[in-house]
Amino acid sequence: MSYYLAPSLEVLRAEINQRWPGRDRTSDGWIGDPAHQATRSDHNPNSRGSVNALDVDEDGIDVPTVFAAIRRHPSARYVIYERRLYHRLRGWKAEPYDGVNPHDKHFHLSIDQTRAAEQDRRPWGLLEDDM
Repeated sequence: MSYYLAPSLEVLRAEINQRWPGRDRTSDGWIGDPAHQATRSDHNPNSRGSVNALDVDEDGIDVPTVFAAIRRHPSARYVIYERRLYHRLRGWKAEPYDGVNPHDKHFHLSIDQTRAAEQDRRPWGLLEDDM
């Protein structure tokens, strides 16, 4: 089966790239590496072939602006950044995160594991036209 980045995350990535075209992409990623593939991870394709996680390098973007957009979007489920977990079901309040990767060079976003969340092509609100 072939796999793909969830279209809703493609929209977010495109908005970030358009708003901050010179940003660093070193820590960007979406498909799981061998370490991710050995675990249950949203970076691995689900039964529909959709990868429902995106990592975005922190350098060259305004992280609070991106987080505000994420909190407003109905597909977003949780973010990991700077050893903190922010989950929609817990009101986006910061909680300690003690995973192996501290996510201190990028943030991780996972969306809901539903076809609706994956296929949602609504803007995330990072571009002038969206605001």
